[in-house]
Amino acid sequence: MADDKGSTMAAAGAETDIEFSLGGWGPSFEFAFDAENFSDKVLRVEVVASGDVDGARHPVEEESALLYLDHPCSMSMAAEVQLLKGAAKEFLAKKYKDYNMFEQDVMNISLSGIEAILSSSDLHVEYEDQLYYLLLKWARVRYPELEERRKILSSHLLPLVRFSHMTYGALQNILICTDNDIDHDQVTKLITGVLMCKAYPAHRPEENAVMELLSFMYNGKLTTAEPALLLDILMAADKFEVLACMRLCSQLLARLPMTTESALLYLDYPCSISVSADIQPLTDAAKEFLANQYNDLAEHRDELMSMPLSGIEAILSSSDLQVYNESFVFAFLLKWVCAQYPKRKDRHKIFSSRLLPLVRFRQMSGTELRKMLTCFDINIDHDEVIKHITEVLMYRLDPSWQQSSPAADSTTSLQSAERAYLYKPVKVDVFNQPCPQVIVYMDLRRDECSRLFPSGDSCSFMFHLAGQPFFLMACCQMDQPSNYCSFGLLLGNYIEPNNPTSLTIDLEFAARIKSSGNFVSKFEGKYTFTSHTMEGCDDLFGIPWLTFIADDSLFINGQRRAASESRFDGGSAA
Repeated sequence: MADDKGSTMAAAGAETDIEFSLGGWGPSFEFAFDAENFSDKVLRVEVVASGDVDGARHPVEEESALLYLDHPCSMSMAAEVQLLKGAAKEFLAKKYKDYNMFEQDVMNISLSGIEAILSSSDLHVEYEDQLYYLLLKWARVRYPELEERRKILSSHLLPLVRFSHMTYGALQNILICTDNDIDHDQVTKLITGVLMCKAYPAHRPEENAVMELLSFMYNGKLTTAEPALLLDILMAADKFEVLACMRLCSQLLARLPMTTESALLYLDYPCSISVSADIQPLTDAAKEFLANQYNDLAEHRDELMSMPLSGIEAILSSSDLQVYNESFVFAFLLKWVCAQYPKRKDRHKIFSSRLLPLVRFRQMSGTELRKMLTCFDINIDHDEVIKHITEVLMYRLDPSWQQSSPAADSTTSLQSAERAYLYKPVKVDVFNQPCPQVIVYMDLRRDECSRLFPSGDSCSFMFHLAGQPFFLMACCQMDQPSNYCSFGLLLGNYIEPNNPTSLTIDLEFAARIKSSGNFVSKFEGKYTFTSHTMEGCDDLFGIPWLTFIADDSLFINGQRRAASESRFDGGSAA
């Protein structure tokens, strides 16, 4: 009989989808899991109401009730004292049914009394987050030492807060709070569990997750592909330090369809440093999903105002983010932090430590950097902004400075990378003698050039000459009769139609050649610019488009660098 059952169980195990197993995890004990020969005992635990006891028949005063709860007793007296403690808990629970009375007296109640009151379902609280903040206030008064206060809150009080009764807004406010009194990892875990229950109310997280975890420990397999349950199993495996199960859950979750809500849950999932590498594929997949979902900052700007910090960091760390320019990123982050963090101290801390590193100051023009230096918004730490701008200026003066600077770290490559800017960043050298003159450097990657075909264009960020705004435009020019395509480079202006100004400019375009690494002049001309004028060369290299794209000598490290030298003769302005 036992042999038949063992054969049946082995066959069932063979039918389990290999995708839910972790090969090589260890020896399989699947034959013993939930088998009569090995698991023939059923443990039944019942919680029943206490009966009438002598201590409960006599009136209990609040002072004596707190004494009973705090009374230490020997093992021989435990049963008798427990009866008194039960009566004391019942007394306190009945007395403090009303939250207003509890709030009024809370500072005079000991920890054991607080636990007794919160453990009762009789306490009526209109908004559960009121109770949460009241407990923080109580802990600050009763436990001045931070370490002891955090310990009391984590081990005694936070588990008694009914986070499931809070609104989404209240939960979000608690998640983004930077209060040092609480263990944020613990709070995040508690709230994550609540959110999963709200999203998937039918599942029983603890029971199902623990049973799946036990099954995995026997046979190294999981039998579910449900995202909510897999996350519950991941949390249970983290709690009991079953690293192999954590790794498998992470891999399965990363392969399942993702939503914004699930991606944010994965990013906010707290884990110890020792196991962070095991769930890294999951967090990487969540970051990639959010970056692709919200890849246009202007389009999703309003929607992103309610995005939590972890999501903002994932989205704005992407180099594929489509945005007008880096100043737009800075302005958005400033608006977001003001909306999310009402307290000025919290705004400064989050903006300086978490958001400023997301701004790629290296991609800003000199004009943008000057505006930053003169921005004295009270919502930001101006010294931190100056520090970032100083690093950019030092790098532009001497690129080797970054390598030897103590500030050099893993963010260097991120700061150097361009995004998918609507307007290309340019480097501008300005000269005022012997006449107003600018030299503008514009880099285009080979893939960016390829995307210009057959009739696209890419404009640079604005720069100024003789006080007037100009821009460069790289484009693929097509001659309609012959369908001949070539690389064009034009200079345009933003002079308003009602502005009578006209500028006569000596224009020269040059391109860096791979063989020598030097700039070679490709085009010269003299033009008069009035309102919205575009002048330049339709065929800068004198070769067809396909030849241009395929010519390795025109690209250095995959980039095409062009320079525009524009000189203005002051006597020619009207």
